[in-house]
Amino acid sequence: MLMKEYPFIYGSIGTHPCNTQEDIYKLRNIYSINSNFIYFLKKHKEMMGLGETGLDYNYTVKTKNIQIHLLKIHVRLSIKYGLPIIIHTRNATKDTILFLKKYEGIIKGIVHCFSDTKGLAQAALTSEFYISVSGIPTFKKSVTNRSIIKNFIPTNRMLVETDSPYLSPTPLRNKNNEPSFIQKTISCIANIKQFSIKKLSNSTSKNFFNLIE
Repeated sequence: MLMKEYPFIYGSIGTHPCNTQEDIYKLRNIYSINSNFIYFLKKHKEMMGLGETGLDYNYTVKTKNIQIHLLKIHVRLSIKYGLPIIIHTRNATKDTILFLKKYEGIIKGIVHCFSDTKGLAQAALTSEFYISVSGIPTFKKSVTNRSIIKNFIPTNRMLVETDSPYLSPTPLRNKNNEPSFIQKTISCIANIKQFSIKKLSNSTSKNFFNLIE
């Protein structure tokens, strides 16, 4: 594992909401999933978080109940081990906001790959979650996303990510995303926030280490 070889690489473990099944089989295996998570967390001390997990109703809402069950498992582990949760949300704004409000002050974490509404951003910040920005604000049509970043997401609550291999920033949209491309995203956000690239980079790095303390 890379996190074993390099001390500056951290890992997370979780069940993505799109990796659920539509039958009862998954629900019958909730406890085995829980046991596997606990074993992995005890074995690998480099794990900084749980996830990504969350709610994704983009492709189907048939697995909604299963997704919520799995999310609750992540919450229990977050409380037990004091680890942040990495939240994925897509076409599930209302339920994600309810989730953030329910566990406000109980768990900490990240809203990953932010592409949602001002309301969700505000709910995340009120819950003292960090908001992670991918290559989306570099896209020409992402006017609303840029506006929310500019006006509602303070740099002391922001992280920056690739979401590799997806969402490569402009002008690299037709390529598989990779860590080196994050420079394009940081440059875009620095311009939006009217920060220097160095100042923004220092801020987001500090935010990450504050999160995993």
